[in-house]
Amino acid sequence: MNSSNPSPSPSIQNDPTGIPQTNPTPNNSHPGTPKTVTPEPNNMVTLHAPPPTAPPDPSPKGKPHYPSDEDEPLTFFTAMLHSFSDIILLEDGGIEIVPFLLACEGIIPFLDTIGSTAFAPVRIDFMGNIKKLRTKQESDTKRFHTLQDILHQEIVSSTSKVRNSATDALMWLKRGLRFIQKFLVIFKNGERDLTVALNKAYARTLKPYHSWVVKGIFALAVKAAPYSKHFIQALANIPD
Repeated sequence: MNSSNPSPSPSIQNDPTGIPQTNPTPNNSHPGTPKTVTPEPNNMVTLHAPPPTAPPDPSPKGKPHYPSDEDEPLTFFTAMLHSFSDIILLEDGGIEIVPFLLACEGIIPFLDTIGSTAFAPVRIDFMGNIKKLRTKQESDTKRFHTLQDILHQEIVSSTSKVRNSATDALMWLKRGLRFIQKFLVIFKNGERDLTVALNKAYARTLKPYHSWVVKGIFALAVKAAPYSKHFIQALANIPD
């Protein structure tokens, strides 16, 4: 029998990319011409592009809430470190104390835009009510997780109407926030005289609960309100 030497088989190697590579085998019919062997389909390696990653959260906790809309300007409110829009109601409707108080603290500098000196008493009152609620919450953090927890405890213990109670502080804090909200709505609806807008908001929110002395103090304070142009410029400044 005549024996013939089999042709050398091409060797297939994998390079770091995972794609099979072949070593050229000399072609006997044409010396010096490399012969390329194509790998079989079952040896093919399919490369897949990595899945797209989600973009980072544009408003992480403790970071300015820069607007996602490129056409929306940066203002005092869009750059707040903590916003009321961050507050998520629990399944039972509860409002967590910590994010609520952080949002309340974030709104305090707004009072400076309508008169840092004239509205100093309002600012002090705001801060005092926030402090009362935080003191109550920190007295038992496991028990007082939501605002409702505090109200329930003081109602059950008959201390909700006691002077300087957390319930009283929350009530006045809510009235103050409602005053700011009403003022902004009136201003947005076209009233450019800040004194008029503040007086209207005050009459609808805080005035019914103030003594004549406090009413007189407020009447003097609103007279020091800035012009609408300066107010808008103040809102455009982004806090550090």
